[in-house]
Amino acid sequence: MRESLRSQVRVRNLESGERGVQERRNENVSGNEEASSTHMRRKTTESICEMIVTQLTAAGWTTCFKVGKQSYKDAIYLSPDEKIHWSIILAYNRLKHHYEAGDGKAKVYTSGFHLTPVPEEDIKILTEEMEKEKRSPPEEVLHMVTNVGSSANRVNEEVDFGATTSKGREQQSTGKRTVLSWMIDMGTIQPRQKVYHTNPKGKRPVMSGEIVGGEILCWCCFQVMSISDFEAHCSSTTLSNPLKNICVEGGPSLLQYLAHTWNKEDELGSKFYHFVRVPGDDKNDYVCNHCREGGDLICCDSCPSAFHQRCLDIQTLPSGDWHCMYCRCKFCGLYGKQSDGFGNSMRSACHHQSCLKASGANITPSEQSFFCGNGCKVIYEGLEKLLGVKHVTEDGFSWCFICRSDVGSNTSQIEPLMVECNAKLGVALSIMHEGFMPCIDHSSGVDLIRSVLYNCGSNFSRLDCKRFVTAILERNDEIISVASIRIHGNQLAEMPYVATGSMYRRQGMFSRLLKAIESVLRNLNVELLVIPAVSEIKATWISAFGFEPLDLRSKTMIKGFNLLVFPGIEMLQKKIAKRNLIDENFIPTT
Repeated sequence: MRESLRSQVRVRNLESGERGVQERRNENVSGNEEASSTHMRRKTTESICEMIVTQLTAAGWTTCFKVGKQSYKDAIYLSPDEKIHWSIILAYNRLKHHYEAGDGKAKVYTSGFHLTPVPEEDIKILTEEMEKEKRSPPEEVLHMVTNVGSSANRVNEEVDFGATTSKGREQQSTGKRTVLSWMIDMGTIQPRQKVYHTNPKGKRPVMSGEIVGGEILCWCCFQVMSISDFEAHCSSTTLSNPLKNICVEGGPSLLQYLAHTWNKEDELGSKFYHFVRVPGDDKNDYVCNHCREGGDLICCDSCPSAFHQRCLDIQTLPSGDWHCMYCRCKFCGLYGKQSDGFGNSMRSACHHQSCLKASGANITPSEQSFFCGNGCKVIYEGLEKLLGVKHVTEDGFSWCFICRSDVGSNTSQIEPLMVECNAKLGVALSIMHEGFMPCIDHSSGVDLIRSVLYNCGSNFSRLDCKRFVTAILERNDEIISVASIRIHGNQLAEMPYVATGSMYRRQGMFSRLLKAIESVLRNLNVELLVIPAVSEIKATWISAFGFEPLDLRSKTMIKGFNLLVFPGIEMLQKKIAKRNLIDENFIPTT
């Protein structure tokens, strides 16, 4: 009986094993068939693309590939009339439409061109394959969702955050945001304009190309690359000033073009100080400096600022002359005048120089009108060392802090870094305007976003946007995400506006930039980061980025600072973790 049972068990095991082997064989066959089918589809797609590219080339079109890429997905297609097409299907459809209509000669196709139509079923196959790729999320998106949390927390991550809404945005850009595209938008250079790289010693042209889509198309390899990559491609030696070494045909260097474009931006009305005149004899503001709303206001007798009694947290109205916190010494609390040695520090805290000296601050006489203490000086010096310095991170990204500099019209005295930073601010402003409705102060007509990015001052404290810096995230010279930051001493920093280019939203780009910003604040020993958050995305700030509503201490504290606030918009806070000794110390703090 036992032998019989063993035989039955052995037979069943053999049968089970044979079935398992057969199932694995079937799976392998199925997998091989699927792989073979995928391979055939890929070969079919490539052959269809080759047919289309052959037609485009015969019609006088140019196909340009990204550096290191040779796929139709990574190419752009330039028609004879210098129009850029990012899709091979759209390029072919435009060629076919104008050829059949007979109205595209010398514009979409050259003289003598004869179109051999690609079969409609082939176009359908190619379209279906491209639609499948669009529906499949990029690996980067899947990676970010997996590492940050649920996808629900990230749905709105890459919308633009700030006090304004996203309704009524300008048309979204599909091109790269670089200093070249900014100059094209400003009209100082033209698409397809020829450029060449010069030998720094002999000033002779080494290699040539043309401007395409905010980058440079190299004529030796017909690949599209960034300004930095073009210089590296042209020279066997290590160079570090591509803007100075790359010249426009028949004109000066890109550096001089950038300086000219910035001066043009200034001429178009970008004044850097807004003097607001109030009608009538009353010289004070008619909205509260704290909440930005009107009503019964207490007016400062030494500056235009005005406040609600409730915003000042005072029980009785002051009698006689009254001076606001911006006009009183932070040490003794008394009003001061410039003739009394009264200074205004980088954190908008005024002080008597005698009081500053008595506090034990290690500040030289020439610095006493600018710094209100040792901590204030350390933060300023730390930021100065950061400005314009590119910090490379993983995956080819980099971040940088930039600030507007006054650049003269004398080209022989141009500082390349200052000019480049100003140009990048112009690019950052275009990204902000792409994401936000215009944010115009109704009482003065001041464009707040422009004032913040360009550090514009004002005689009205609430419109004074000095000391803002802009953090940018870049990859291959393309600016992807931007944020405006102003530090108010060790206690807090504000971040009223952030935006990400339309091509890169919901891909975790701002998360990368915020990580860098927090690292800087941590190394500067700043305790708190505050933001204005519209109600639609308040939950995203809290769940995805770790912000929280202001606590009672913070609500009281921020009233002593001149922050950029917006009526009816709630403020959120994020506490910055203390710096560890093992943290990267890229900012000296001594």
